[in-house]
Amino acid sequence: MNRASTNKEVRINNQKNIVNTLFRYGPMTKQELSTRLNLSLPTISVIYKNLAAKGLVAHGEKLESTGGRRPSPIMLVFDARLSIGVGISTNHVRLVLVNLGPTILSTQKHPLPYSGTVEYWQKVKQLVRNFIEENKVDESILLGVGFSVQAPIKSGSVILPSAKPIDMTGFEPEILEQVFEGPIAVYNDAKMACLAQVWGAGEEDDLVYLMLSSGIGGAIITDHRLLRGASKNAEFGHMIVRENGRLCHCGQRGCLGAYCSTRALQDQAGVNMEDFFKELKAGNPSFHSIWDEYLDVLALAVRNLYMIFDTDIVIGGEMSEHIAKYLDRLRQRVARLNPFGNQSDFVRIGSFGEYDSAFGAALLHNDKFLS
Repeated sequence: MNRASTNKEVRINNQKNIVNTLFRYGPMTKQELSTRLNLSLPTISVIYKNLAAKGLVAHGEKLESTGGRRPSPIMLVFDARLSIGVGISTNHVRLVLVNLGPTILSTQKHPLPYSGTVEYWQKVKQLVRNFIEENKVDESILLGVGFSVQAPIKSGSVILPSAKPIDMTGFEPEILEQVFEGPIAVYNDAKMACLAQVWGAGEEDDLVYLMLSSGIGGAIITDHRLLRGASKNAEFGHMIVRENGRLCHCGQRGCLGAYCSTRALQDQAGVNMEDFFKELKAGNPSFHSIWDEYLDVLALAVRNLYMIFDTDIVIGGEMSEHIAKYLDRLRQRVARLNPFGNQSDFVRIGSFGEYDSAFGAALLHNDKFLS
């Protein structure tokens, strides 16, 4: 390796370190950056000029001085780069626009039944194109578009060879590359939802994320890392919660997904989600019976996860905003099942609701840029 190449790598590494430091700790003066990163003030000044020319940093309001010229902190310009996340589910497409903050700047939800065909993905592509245009996104600062899908993903955008996605039969990432004319980042929805909770909401502790949507998935964060299994990760939807219970689409009976997915709830009630909760609020007795069973089964699943992992259980996905209104009832049920006391405050609701997985898919582009 020649000297010029080495010097260039050092400059790039120093730039990344400064951007990362400002992202993690907020605005800092040149002196503070110099001390934290062990870089000289002239080096900090040169890097600042380079980053400012790219629109990535700027000077904030001047701070109080203890003597001499008042220092002006350097701050990261969060809107300097943007990412888009696309959440693909059985019946909808959800889009989020995210800056480096990370802050969700815009969301959209479109009814579009999944089919896996070229025509389907062309419609998704047009939705993304319209989303970009409606939000007046400068594509020169767009880091990328990430997709979350209800399918097992081994790593990155590689589908497990043995995977037969139940909610997305026939899912072929190659079709996305064909339609979008290039490599596409595709991720499992539950993992992305979990990462959104960790990165987007700033979670510091271990947690188990239980995603309740048209399918049920989950993910586990320990030591700030996503816990990965040998093959598929955290198939919470196929925990047996009722022996010889309802038939699940996997062929087994009594799976959590046959009771607590949005699809299962709609099948039981015979109406869509909006009408179900409208009738529930109005006092419909048959719907109250259905909802009581839903909460009973969910409480059992939450209790079992807590007994295994001994950490907070965060509920996300499409159902989370509805469960939030009945969280006290759910906690009461969980407390009754807890053999070690009445504790149940470890059950809580995720921060991003039905957009959690799309948000997570967008954040991976941010993470790649910042690291």
